[in-house]
Amino acid sequence: LRWQQSRQAEGALYARWFYCSVDWKVSSYMKYRHYKGGIYEIVCEARLESDPQVIMIVYKSAEGLIWTRPGDAFFELVQHEGNTVPRFAPMNF
Repeated sequence: LRWQQSRQAEGALYARWFYCSVDWKVSSYMKYRHYKGGIYEIVCEARLESDPQVIMIVYKSAEGLIWTRPGDAFFELVQHEGNTVPRFAPMNF
């Protein structure tokens, strides 16, 4: 629980350093499944204040925690159980 509270506080701290973009390049509120199984919803795209060239993806877990990850890392392929899979795969509804 302490780790989760720490991560939540860290997410709130990080959220102060991003400006949400009105020029959407991702579909906001689209759901993605993380390769380890979690379900996440994209909230918006943001730019890093210290380096506006860095596009960040702001996303929310099913538990309501807010996370950020560089766009390149969000959409990259990773190795999992011997397979190359997307870190976050769009969910079809």
